[in-house]
Amino acid sequence: MPKNTLWQVLKLLGSAVAGFAALLMVAVLGLLALLAGVKGVTQPTTGYLPVTGTVIDHRARVSTGNPNTSSRNQWNLQISVAYTYTVDGTRHPGLDFLFPATIGSKSKAEQLAADHARRYVKGAPIDLFYNPSNPSESALEHRSWLLGAPALVFGALLLGGALGLGVIGVIELLRRLLEGPQSEPWKAELVLWPWLKKAAIGLTALLFLAGLAAGWSIYPTQVAILVMVSVGFAAILGVGVWRNQTRRSKPKAL
Repeated sequence: MPKNTLWQVLKLLGSAVAGFAALLMVAVLGLLALLAGVKGVTQPTTGYLPVTGTVIDHRARVSTGNPNTSSRNQWNLQISVAYTYTVDGTRHPGLDFLFPATIGSKSKAEQLAADHARRYVKGAPIDLFYNPSNPSESALEHRSWLLGAPALVFGALLLGGALGLGVIGVIELLRRLLEGPQSEPWKAELVLWPWLKKAAIGLTALLFLAGLAAGWSIYPTQVAILVMVSVGFAAILGVGVWRNQTRRSKPKAL
């Protein structure tokens, strides 16, 4: 089997560096999403107690979606509220971000931002929730741990995929450097690929379920309608496939 020339070695190393740099960026993104998901899952606010506070500052930001995707016609509204509240005679500062909203038009997004601005006027009383175990922790609304589940699974999908592809890439690079460009895949490569594909499929399915669960905790009616429509469509499709197979299995009359 022919060995690599110097140019082929340099080309392999250059491709490997570029590929591993891309995987590193994906891994970093996955790690950030994973950490955000862990925080969302481990720090729910469902056990917080109500308390009345005072608004210190309110900010709303309206931005358009990615111009290179279908979200370019949507507008994102992000709202932050700074406030103070008192528990057992101790005053605590707080800052929270409302769940971001995606609106179909700029005028509606600006109208919603104006509505929130009137609600969170500086000095106005505000209802919020604090952690009875640590009164310095607070939130504007109750949040279920389910809201962190999609970010957790998405982060695991990106990080695990980047690490798995990185391991396979290292094995492939060593094989090509040692045995030449026409070498056959090693057994380790053949074993890792099926497992990586199965893990990706499983995590993708889990991400879909986690997204449904998170949506259920915020918009249960809309998610229930979506699930019912999906189940109905799947049932119709299943019946159609079954009838088609039944017709094919019947012997043709002579």
